[in-house]
Amino acid sequence: RFQSGAQSELQNRFRTEAKAASALNHPNVCTIYGFGTTETQQAYLAMEFVAGTTLKELIKEVYEVVGPFSFDRNDLHLAESLKQEIVANCKAGNYSGFGDYSVQRVEDIDGFKFHLDDDRWVMIRPSGTEPVLRVYAEGPSQDDVNSILAAAKATLLG
Repeated sequence: RFQSGAQSELQNRFRTEAKAASALNHPNVCTIYGFGTTETQQAYLAMEFVAGTTLKELIKEVYEVVGPFSFDRNDLHLAESLKQEIVANCKAGNYSGFGDYSVQRVEDIDGFKFHLDDDRWVMIRPSGTEPVLRVYAEGPSQDDVNSILAAAKATLLG
């Protein structure tokens, strides 16, 4: 529902995005037949009904194949100099572990992804526009992810 104040900006953005989405024609994208807002300012899309497996069922199938996992992110707001120092340490290979987690291998394609074992990793990505270091983690449970993020923060900020 659009709220007053930001209403016209949000409505314009909704219309722009809905118009762009309705122009798509692809077998893997559902067709959008119409869009608009109700008298009470509730936005809506009139979309193609696609029979078959639900998204919830597909996600369940994925978990049956790959097992459970959790993911989270921690944004570290740092002075630019400290952010650059941490990036330099990543480039130099100075991090062999984060707390109790030992680094098994590192990928540096888009940031620095430290593989801790088969089920866990932590990724460090500096923002290019602000003094923020984004730290992502994945593990088999939310407790694992929280532990990895805490260990990474402690290691990075020493």
